[in-house]
Amino acid sequence: MDNKQINKNDIKHTSSTSIIKITENRKEKMATIFALSLEAFKVFMACLLSLFVSQKCNDHDCSLSEKFNEETTYARLVLTSNFITLFVFLIGYNIEYMREQFIIQNFNDNSKLPDNNIASILEPYPHITKQLKMWNERFYYMTVSSIGFGVSNFIVSGIFICTTHYNGMRTVTSLVTNILLVSNTVSSNYRISNKCHNQLLALSSSRLEPISYNDIDKRLLGKLILSNPEKNKKINTPVPVVEPSDVQVNYVV
Repeated sequence: MDNKQINKNDIKHTSSTSIIKITENRKEKMATIFALSLEAFKVFMACLLSLFVSQKCNDHDCSLSEKFNEETTYARLVLTSNFITLFVFLIGYNIEYMREQFIIQNFNDNSKLPDNNIASILEPYPHITKQLKMWNERFYYMTVSSIGFGVSNFIVSGIFICTTHYNGMRTVTSLVTNILLVSNTVSSNYRISNKCHNQLLALSSSRLEPISYNDIDKRLLGKLILSNPEKNKKINTPVPVVEPSDVQVNYVV
């Protein structure tokens, strides 16, 4: 059996599973969009603390309009900090979404393989390894930046609200609730991004339980085989052909 025959078998197998895989990929992408949209809503509430935390204006609760239109320099600075932090988080979620799409499109999750299996599989394909490293690095550094901006924003907003518009336990409860909305997600993203950045892993970060994409997608494998048959030798080892002349029979009398 030669390389050409092996290539045909691989391509045929790839074609037979492509429709099923497209459906699975579509489901995974929709699940990612839903999860990240929910997280984006939480981030929206947690970043704009000066608007969504309960505050007191003289003898009544501050309305959203009063919070937004306060003219003091301190209030303007805090509101600006809120929107800058929100902008940073949204960039981070955009990078996370694009990374998830790259992983879903190119890799599969296989429970029979270890998490770090992807590194050995990608050895013959440095351009894909480079892309995965790039997305892992972007995800990691953007997560760290988001944490830094988030902590600073919480401190600045908390001081402003508690010193100028404190509304008792309602203010404290609102602050704590909004921070808890996003802190669990951010801490989870940091653990996953740090691990992927250091070990070259393809862990999904948009699920409650991280999924390890540790196997190469069959469609991608078919494209790689077609584009460079020489590297196919590293994946498919030709079966040796035994000729009749090579067989020796010893008769024992």
